[in-house]
Amino acid sequence: MHIQRLPMSTVNNDSQYQLVEDCISNYIVAISTHFQAHKMLSDRRYRYTTDLLALSTCEPVDRSILPEFCQRIITPLVAESWEQELEGHRDRDFCKYSLDGIRNGFKIGFQHGRCARKSAVGNMASTTHHPEPVTEYLATEVKAGRIVEIPKEYTETVQISRFGVIPKSNQPGKWRLVLDLSSPDGASVNDGIDSELCSIAFASVDTAIEKIVGLGRGSLLAKVDIEHAYRNVPIHPADRQLLGMRWKQKLYIDTVLPTPLPHLSHAVPGSYCLPKVRTGAQPPGDPC
Repeated sequence: MHIQRLPMSTVNNDSQYQLVEDCISNYIVAISTHFQAHKMLSDRRYRYTTDLLALSTCEPVDRSILPEFCQRIITPLVAESWEQELEGHRDRDFCKYSLDGIRNGFKIGFQHGRCARKSAVGNMASTTHHPEPVTEYLATEVKAGRIVEIPKEYTETVQISRFGVIPKSNQPGKWRLVLDLSSPDGASVNDGIDSELCSIAFASVDTAIEKIVGLGRGSLLAKVDIEHAYRNVPIHPADRQLLGMRWKQKLYIDTVLPTPLPHLSHAVPGSYCLPKVRTGAQPPGDPC
């Protein structure tokens, strides 16, 4: 299966593919159809909107637990621009949820009292074998304001999870830091999130093939890839004490979305292109 990113001059405006402009990229080709993950229920809601709303009602802890400098909302997403782009979107609850999250941060959905919280001891072995990428990653994220170093006195307040690093595929010398929110077992961040409310399902290869076959010979498949997509999604300040990390005797918290939170990872990054598909043939039920 060939994934191709096309320049503006190669896109046929009469086709079912639309050129959409994004705040991260100057051009992205998006297919103007809906996949299984985006299908709507009869009440004009995405299947997972009800779950997202339920997760957002989970009461976070007192945001004053952390220093004031940990509570800033850091994101390149402009709520006013999103509000304009989402004006015609059918799922109004999803839009309200997304706009509120952009402005105030998204709640993780952690239910305090669901499990006993306990911080992890140590990090994964990969950090010992490859310490340089860890130090470089943290320095970059701290400079960008997405990760914040906090005083050690908050060690007992912050939930510390272990993390590791893995090389990025097809990008020699590039590494990805993975925060393990399932550690320690039985007392982790993920243990405090109701898995029944995490209904998001991504489109499968079979679904993509089905849509291409339906569109006919000569159809193209485009993959939307937004730089730092997860890292553009701010976490609600009152939930940030759940996203602690320890490295070289220093304590850090993440202020934006770590990769392993599937119920939130689709809330904003997954809809980057959808509200921007404005013209062309749109199948019945298309959420745009």
